[in-house]
Amino acid sequence: MHFLGRQFTQVRQHPWAFVVRTLKGFRANQGLLLAGAVAYYALLSIVPMLILTVIALSHFVEQAALLQTLGRYLEWLVPGQSKAIVAAMCLAGYCSAACCFSARSPSPYWRMPCQ
Repeated sequence: MHFLGRQFTQVRQHPWAFVVRTLKGFRANQGLLLAGAVAYYALLSIVPMLILTVIALSHFVEQAALLQTLGRYLEWLVPGQSKAIVAAMCLAGYCSAACCFSARSPSPYWRMPCQ
């Protein structure tokens, strides 16, 4: 087993020493703080990316269908709040008055007034 390397052989012979070294290194490099920072910045970058995705999709998909689909998926993510989010999008001008007042839309929150 000489082809696997000296480090692998050492880890295989002394696994607990490897675990202890790994945990000490994690603690010395403030691993929890770094993991929290990565999660925080990932969340901050996902929200603008989703906004840009919705804006890009609005050029290819009918606005009423896009808002209806967005509302359905938001209901899974934030139950009870999707109506308010979609209404805020309508009030902010992300949709036209035609999509907010759509008579063929089965859902009542698409009938909210737009500006």
